[in-house]
Amino acid sequence: MLNEQEKNNFVNSISEVLKSLNPRSQDIISRRLGLKTGSVETLESIGEKYKITRERVRQIEEASLRELRKNFDGFNLKDRTLEVKNIVQDYGNVVRQDFLFYEFSGSHQYNKVNAALVFLMTVSSTFEFHPEDDDYFSLWTLKDPFYAIKAKETITKLIQAIKKHGSVIPEAELVLFFNKAVQENINDKKIILSNLSLSKKIGKNIFGEFGIANWTEIRPKGIKDKAYLVLKRASKPLHFRDIAVSINSCKFDPKKANVQTVHNELIKDKRFVLVGRGLYALSEWGYEAGTVKDVLTTLLKKHGPMDRDKIIAKTAEARFVKPNTIVLNLQDKKLFKKDEKGLYSLVGKT
Repeated sequence: MLNEQEKNNFVNSISEVLKSLNPRSQDIISRRLGLKTGSVETLESIGEKYKITRERVRQIEEASLRELRKNFDGFNLKDRTLEVKNIVQDYGNVVRQDFLFYEFSGSHQYNKVNAALVFLMTVSSTFEFHPEDDDYFSLWTLKDPFYAIKAKETITKLIQAIKKHGSVIPEAELVLFFNKAVQENINDKKIILSNLSLSKKIGKNIFGEFGIANWTEIRPKGIKDKAYLVLKRASKPLHFRDIAVSINSCKFDPKKANVQTVHNELIKDKRFVLVGRGLYALSEWGYEAGTVKDVLTTLLKKHGPMDRDKIIAKTAEARFVKPNTIVLNLQDKKLFKKDEKGLYSLVGKT
């Protein structure tokens, strides 16, 4: 990563390289890459300035780049080119553009220093740029079609494996999952994370878990999805107030979760079950909705007569409730009866 003096020297060295072009070509290349401002300009806006067509601007740009590539070896950029090449190789010969920016300049953003980097890589014969599309972010590779093809094949296999797996992958399990999915033996997590970062279809949530980008567990869309993630991570029932606190402490986004809003969403969504006074669990854990008596009725219908201890144990699997509360509910003689062996059953059932 460059220090401030190195950044200034690098930007100045690129400015010197540009002087090999005529003034208009210098200006067009500078504007197209944002070398002076850190902000790129369109063919149209440059055409308006020079009162020429977009196509003519494109022709001048391409001719200028050809000339710069032809004379590249004389620009005294060999050491800096090697430095950038090493960064790309560290990422497995393919790297997302904003990751490369950060490694080089300490900023993910497109600025004057990173614009100069793009210039260097564009006129060098060492690198190849792959623009952003619907499936991938902008990325750079070493100058060989194999690297981009291999990376995209790897990502396709990963997406298929993640979908088949059906749930998020914790970062601690990532290396094993990756190598099994793509049938490789790569132990460098940096390279694996780099591969994952290239795809718009693979995402990472705030807990460091990976999955398909549009999965609820990766990109929660509202309070109910955030509540689901909080409960799943807690692995136990929580009071709705604690769920609201957890949502806010996780900082999914700047918007603060209101306690009453959280409670309302928990009530409406079938993924959540009320299992005690204000306590909610996930229905996928096997907890059942309804009153304690409803749960007891369901259990006795399903399992037949049971003694008190077994009923307490079974009820605890379905509801978060104290044993004494279960015993009190069993005393409702309109619903439950107890035989001489101490077994409880439903009234009207033998």
